[in-house]
Amino acid sequence: MSDTGRPDTTEPSAIDLRIVRGAPNDEEIAALTAVLSVAIAEQAMRDADTAPPPRIPSTWERTRRQLRSGITPGPGHWRAFTG
Repeated sequence: MSDTGRPDTTEPSAIDLRIVRGAPNDEEIAALTAVLSVAIAEQAMRDADTAPPPRIPSTWERTRRQLRSGITPGPGHWRAFTG
């Protein structure tokens, strides 16, 4: 935390890691942390790569939107229809 009371956004956030069995030493905990950090980073990159690109409307869709007018439902509004 910085002096302003807000969290420092330049540092990575802490992950709550709990060892529930055994008595690992500092080296083993460091190795586990490194492996998990790499796995999380790789998964995030895979997720970013598989996201579909934003859809761009085709030329037909863009011009059709300009020509189309609203449909007004109700009695008498379809009399001009010629089929």
